[in-house]
Amino acid sequence: MKKIFHIVIAFFSLLLFQSCSDIINSDDNIKKYDIHYNYVLSDQTKSVIMPLHEGNNWIFNVKELKNGNIEKEYFDTIRVINKIILNNETWFEVKWTNSYSNTLYMTNTDIGLWMKCNICDNKSTLEAQYPSKSSPYFACKYDDMKTIIYNDSLDEYELLTFEFYRWTNIENFTNGTILAGSFNGLKFSSNMEDKNTNVQFSLSYISYFVPDLGPIKFDNYILGTKFEPSNLNLSYELISYKLYE
Repeated sequence: MKKIFHIVIAFFSLLLFQSCSDIINSDDNIKKYDIHYNYVLSDQTKSVIMPLHEGNNWIFNVKELKNGNIEKEYFDTIRVINKIILNNETWFEVKWTNSYSNTLYMTNTDIGLWMKCNICDNKSTLEAQYPSKSSPYFACKYDDMKTIIYNDSLDEYELLTFEFYRWTNIENFTNGTILAGSFNGLKFSSNMEDKNTNVQFSLSYISYFVPDLGPIKFDNYILGTKFEPSNLNLSYELISYKLYE
């Protein structure tokens, strides 16, 4: 029997174990696996991927799926709690969705939307890069990530430790219709590369952002060696939002 394995990863819980590194060196086309920004934007509400201001919130309808069927449906919220200063820079405490159990630190930089995990040594990810930059871009590195793998040759699940590089591709979308309305914006499709074998896995998750409005949709997939629509297992769709200036 041909060995097929799937990797089950909860949306955004990946961030708990990540440490970030690397972009492609355009001069010699060598992957250096390092990311950085030059400065944090002074205006965090305009000309940004996700407007950040105390009180901003986005309410989502959430569907948990298995093999294409809805198993559970509920509401969830992303909320900007507070503005803080980290290393003389303006950051924001953001309560992410319930699938991610703790507060994140976020800010808009000259490169794009930056995210730090406050319980994992402030390790960072370039969550959404500006489309004027390279695509696909290197977003982060996940070290020692506890991952459930199904191995059908053994007919059982295994809890293993993996290390991944995350690469993200940027596309424009138009007239994207969701519960909150119809929007034009940016689609960020992520995949994973096994750091040890360089095997490329299919979509981890797809996030949709409307500049100056913020996140409108997230689709989280079970990882596999090829893309399967039935691997969609968690979908967030914006219902309403409130923004302050």
